[in-house]
Amino acid sequence: MQSSTQEPLALPQNSARFSSDWISARFWKDRTTGQLTIAADGQLWNLEPEQPELLDKVLDPATVNDAEFNAHLKILLVPRAHEIAGTSFFRLRHP
Repeated sequence: MQSSTQEPLALPQNSARFSSDWISARFWKDRTTGQLTIAADGQLWNLEPEQPELLDKVLDPATVNDAEFNAHLKILLVPRAHEIAGTSFFRLRHP
């Protein structure tokens, strides 16, 4: 018998292992369209929040914001947002 010395493939940092994984993301809001651009795992998504008034409470429109993102479920998790908006989870949809 031969033993395999092949190294396991390394995933890039913050990379999703499965389609429904949460990945670290950065996001910002376009002030004219209200759409969010989410950058994660080397990809960009342009989505809009289902409840923009809630997300606006925690969003700093002048900066890029950090979050966790589930592309499969289209949910953005903004840490500590529940302290201001009552939730940290924000459903998104295609415009």
